[in-house]
Amino acid sequence: RTESRLVLDCGVAPQVGLTFIARVLLHCDVLVVLKQFALPALTSLLHASSAPVETVLAAWALVLQHSEDSEMVQTLVRSTELRHGTFGSAATLRDAASVLLGLVAHLEPELFERCCPPKTGLLVAEALCYRMFGPGSGPQLQSLACEVFAISFPVWRRHLKAAGPANRDESLEWFALQALNLYQEPRVATSCLNLIMQVGAEDANTLLRVMGKAARSRERGPAYASSALLVLVAFIHNFAARVLPFLPKFTEVVLRCLEPSDPVLRRQSLLAVTSALHQLVQTFPMVAFHQPSQKFAVGTSDGLVVVYDLRTATKWRILEGHKGAIAALTFSKDGSQLGSYSAQDNSVRLWQCGSTGFLGGLLGTSSRCLQRHGLPPPAAAGSDAWRTVSLAWTERGFLRLVRDNSEVLEIRPQ
Repeated sequence: RTESRLVLDCGVAPQVGLTFIARVLLHCDVLVVLKQFALPALTSLLHASSAPVETVLAAWALVLQHSEDSEMVQTLVRSTELRHGTFGSAATLRDAASVLLGLVAHLEPELFERCCPPKTGLLVAEALCYRMFGPGSGPQLQSLACEVFAISFPVWRRHLKAAGPANRDESLEWFALQALNLYQEPRVATSCLNLIMQVGAEDANTLLRVMGKAARSRERGPAYASSALLVLVAFIHNFAARVLPFLPKFTEVVLRCLEPSDPVLRRQSLLAVTSALHQLVQTFPMVAFHQPSQKFAVGTSDGLVVVYDLRTATKWRILEGHKGAIAALTFSKDGSQLGSYSAQDNSVRLWQCGSTGFLGGLLGTSSRCLQRHGLPPPAAAGSDAWRTVSLAWTERGFLRLVRDNSEVLEIRPQ
């Protein structure tokens, strides 16, 4: 019934349809209404008749340009055109304006720029930030503001410095931290996580820095610290390609929570850290873990293989030899050897990963490359081909390689 009524109203008149969409969004289940009804209906309405729609959008933009107690806004609250069923107050009317104009900027950015005064984008960003992070907003309105901000995050990012504290230069860091604070509210968590994901999609390094610092924080308690790590788990799952250039940094941020010098942090973070490391292994072929020895290996884009010891949360070995990015890693069953594959230098290398004595362990220097196997260049592969690469030991003691172009090779160690 909601869907049919929404479509019907959008077909009657632009001012009625826009008003009704705003009212439904403010009072119904955000995720269901926004994706299944409001966005399709708003798209149809914006394409239906340009002149009437532009007039109404310009009127909505005026709402954000005036204070709530101004005579113009009070007149709009009372007007039939903008109160289809009544918004009840100037504050609610402004909420409706920010949500509606935010969605229009996402669906029809050129129409938004044409109809709205130059500062409207800033006013929308400020209004949404206030509803997300300011006092007095309930979960319904906070979730809605998160979803609208997230859906066009690159559009609003340029306004963050003005929307955040005046003395904040690092506006995106401020925003990510505010979003993490809001994420602690269970009723808003789903929408807020979607928003945080967009921060990472825009700037993965900033997300990593903010969440890494929060994961080691004690002021807010263990649940808060663990939630920062779980945000990183979600980001790895949803934006693996954005994580790829920062794999060593991601690993080290997570491992800092396991430092033996801070047993309290290590204990309270263990489950979240385990989840994060597991997600890295499951997602990236160039990450490998050997459970009995607690060794965790990460291949880098500059041809290094960094092996960490999870018991001490430190770098254990740095393996140098490849001339291009590492595409896949695998430990032997007993953990004494590590296989590595680089698609850029077309080679598989076999490394010694057992103990090299006290001095070698103390220095943490490069281990010995036991063997190198050159391979013929593969056929061209797509940019996402790294996901399909794999390197694994077979029962016969061979290395089975699936290359970027899906070619399968078996390499017999000498």
